[in-house]
Amino acid sequence: MASHYGLSGRADSYMSKEGFFLVMRANIHRTNLDNRTFIIVMVGYMGFAGYVFFRRKHLLRLPEGSGS
Repeated sequence: MASHYGLSGRADSYMSKEGFFLVMRANIHRTNLDNRTFIIVMVGYMGFAGYVFFRRKHLLRLPEGSGS
């Protein structure tokens, strides 16, 4: 069963009928995702990524004597 279509409208990805309906089960109920939970998780992830970046930014420096 076709599960994805390219820009031209041709099917470019396939999966079994059972797999397709397993993936699409979330759309059957037509409920909205919980935005509050999403935002909490996104802010937590961005905070963690920022923390790791600033704790590890010394790894991004060029070694001494390699400049022009």
